[in-house]
Amino acid sequence: MNYKNQKTINWLNAQNRLFKIQHRIVSQLEKKNFRNVRNLQRLLLKSLSAKLITSQNILKLEYSKDFTLYQVSNKQRFPQLLNLTNYIQFDSNIELKGDKKYFNFLKILWIFALIPIHETYSNSFYYNFRLYRDHTDFLKGFLINLKSSSNNNWLLIIKPNGFLNRKNKRWLIQNLLIEKKFLFNFFRQIKFANNFAKEYKYKQEFIETKKISFQKIIKNFSLHGFTLFQKNNFSKSNHISIIFYNNLILVPSSSSNHIILLYRYIFKFLKNRGLSIKKNRIWVLNLQKGFNFLGFFFKKQKKNNINITISRQNIQSHKIELKKFLKSNRALSIDKVIYQLNRKIYNWQLYYSYASNLKKTWSEMNYYLFWRIWQWSKKKHKNKGSKWIYKRYWSQKKDSKWVFHFNNQYLRSYNFKKQKIIHLQASINACKLKNVKNIQQICLQKYNNFV
Repeated sequence: MNYKNQKTINWLNAQNRLFKIQHRIVSQLEKKNFRNVRNLQRLLLKSLSAKLITSQNILKLEYSKDFTLYQVSNKQRFPQLLNLTNYIQFDSNIELKGDKKYFNFLKILWIFALIPIHETYSNSFYYNFRLYRDHTDFLKGFLINLKSSSNNNWLLIIKPNGFLNRKNKRWLIQNLLIEKKFLFNFFRQIKFANNFAKEYKYKQEFIETKKISFQKIIKNFSLHGFTLFQKNNFSKSNHISIIFYNNLILVPSSSSNHIILLYRYIFKFLKNRGLSIKKNRIWVLNLQKGFNFLGFFFKKQKKNNINITISRQNIQSHKIELKKFLKSNRALSIDKVIYQLNRKIYNWQLYYSYASNLKKTWSEMNYYLFWRIWQWSKKKHKNKGSKWIYKRYWSQKKDSKWVFHFNNQYLRSYNFKKQKIIHLQASINACKLKNVKNIQQICLQKYNNFV
């Protein structure tokens, strides 16, 4: 590999070398050879390939015009989908200098070192910030779990509290395969950030994204090991099918009395790791009445079927978003308004295209969008009549539909068809060589749906 000129670096080869080290960590972890796991982690931290992949995102942010991640071609287009930097959350503050910038650089290296352990310890229904997974994978796993038993009429949702407190830090120091000095420095950084937030009277919030950050992956290790805990405390007849997603614990149950028993066992599991459960962080939901989650409305029907529709609250919030956007951008040129609206409409449709009864929702949104655009254009041209506005901004397409347009920018309509959920199972370890082809096929199918 020629690393002298950054434009001639073979990034695909560098990523393959990093993946091979991660695969070796998984194989040693399955053999429970923890000494070799730590040695391989040290090898990964010192490897040039890992350092290059870590630094390329900083170079990409600072020199976006001169620096390219891959040479985009038909042969190399697909490997971009499996590029690790697309799934790692980098610190956006690239102006840090000296030790702070180097510490952030080390955090990214440690993410690469901890991902294979995170993938290995995750059970068949663990979707907490996993590689190559998104909300569609969770939706499919969630539906499979709910349909696993026809008696599941209740759902218990718990949001654990107390991550990175004193007890939880002690547990992490004793059980996490990581350099202790680095972990202590990370805890000090978190403590300083919290004190800084209190001093200036504002709450520091971390933006939740699909990407994996060091803090997220550290928190997730506190929730590992429930399968082993279940074997030691439950009989086969009292087996619990539990789902982890976005630091939430979701447990389907047959009755309200059974929920109390489940709560006690989960409380015991979390207490061993220094975590707790607050009263306002517990939700008990009836599946037959239905509930809102992730913007969808889930409801159990006859023959153990689960119906998924877009929640009314989310439809109303999307309408308000469009209304506020048009109200605040009256002075913006019409072609730019159309471009921004198309992005909002496309992203919203793409996220909810897995729900049922889409035709009714799309017709409602198209009707609302038309009248919003019509009122907005009339306010923009107060001295013009309705016929002038209609002739200037509306044109008829081949399919005999009238579309709002300006400067070759056409407004998108709500017309997505219902898509099948392409599922990457949680039981598949993304850091194993034997699973690479399967992951490639699933990621390619997802990519083709988005395009």
